[in-house]
Amino acid sequence: VESYYPSSHPLALGVRNSADSLVRTAALSLANGTDRFLTCWTLDDCDGAWGSQHYGCIGLISRKPENNPKPAAPAFATMTQLLDTAQFDGFVPTGSRSAYCLRFKEAPNKFIYCLWTIRGKRAITLHLKSAADKSGEMFVVDENGNSTPQTAADRKVTLELSPTPAWFAAVRNSVERAEIGPAIYDEQP
Repeated sequence: VESYYPSSHPLALGVRNSADSLVRTAALSLANGTDRFLTCWTLDDCDGAWGSQHYGCIGLISRKPENNPKPAAPAFATMTQLLDTAQFDGFVPTGSRSAYCLRFKEAPNKFIYCLWTIRGKRAITLHLKSAADKSGEMFVVDENGNSTPQTAADRKVTLELSPTPAWFAAVRNSVERAEIGPAIYDEQP
């Protein structure tokens, strides 16, 4: 399926926003049933004149001869590692039109959540179906694949959302509902 081109050109999204948009769009596309991504982004930026216009800066790494990884490279790798055999399983309502919580299920009993907010930062409290009974059963994964174990207090885990997607995974547990906090902005909208 052809999708939009998340250009990392400085006059377009830039490398940070391009990485965020790529993962968010891929996760939402998976939720809408897309299972093949063709003509969406590329491994590296285009050479020559194509590299200086909108469609030329859609690579996960920069153009030749340097081929430097952009933030999109580890973000894409983390997403594909977490969702490799998982299937979309629904949205968890957040009570906000600008905060997302997508649920993916990996058989038989692992749930993976992709979470972000459009702008600013905000806390989200995930209400779990049951109390965790073993350590290492819940963890947060950042865009670079760094995993941090989580513990629940009263079957709740609180995370900070930003425009960069974060991942929450739970084995033998799932999120029943989510409660979103107010948005905090570094600069005034």
